[in-house]
Amino acid sequence: MNLGGFSNISFRHQAKRVAFDISPANIVLNHYMKRVGQPFDCDGAMARSGEVYEDLLQQLNQLPYYSESIPKSLGIEWVESQLHPLINNDLSVPDILRTLVEHATFQIGQVLDNYQLNSLLVTGGGVFNSFFMERLAANTSSKIIIPADEVVEYKEALIFAFLGVLRWRNEINVLKSVTGAKKNHCSGVISLTK
Repeated sequence: MNLGGFSNISFRHQAKRVAFDISPANIVLNHYMKRVGQPFDCDGAMARSGEVYEDLLQQLNQLPYYSESIPKSLGIEWVESQLHPLINNDLSVPDILRTLVEHATFQIGQVLDNYQLNSLLVTGGGVFNSFFMERLAANTSSKIIIPADEVVEYKEALIFAFLGVLRWRNEINVLKSVTGAKKNHCSGVISLTK
């Protein structure tokens, strides 16, 4: 699983590769941290100090996206049209953050348990949010594995380089089981500069 702006996951299921976005993560946490003049919640300290707003948590968990079939994906447009309108601006930032962490970790835990994934390798900047990772461990029976910092920090760059190599060799780099496309194909543009 990559834990960045959104949490997204990739694994083999019924002999094919599936991947999809699970929930918003840092994209919403960082958004609300800007209200207090900070770019992010270091170690999840502010979220840890808040209380879960149960009504908001219930509304978030009932968003239609979570009952859609895979493949599926999220974007900032979804956050702005579906999630932000649910959040009452009168709530304190710590309570908003705490509720968003509980929401995201609950949704991730649901996916892990529904697909009966025994272990999960987690990368992306979100792994450095110790409170988020604690809540994730509490919301699933899956074993959470965090690799070395180098893997966390450079995995995405390596993956995109690999996709570029596949494009260069005109090999499949887009799977229909992941994207919902009609067929597997090779995607991307090669741009040569002089």
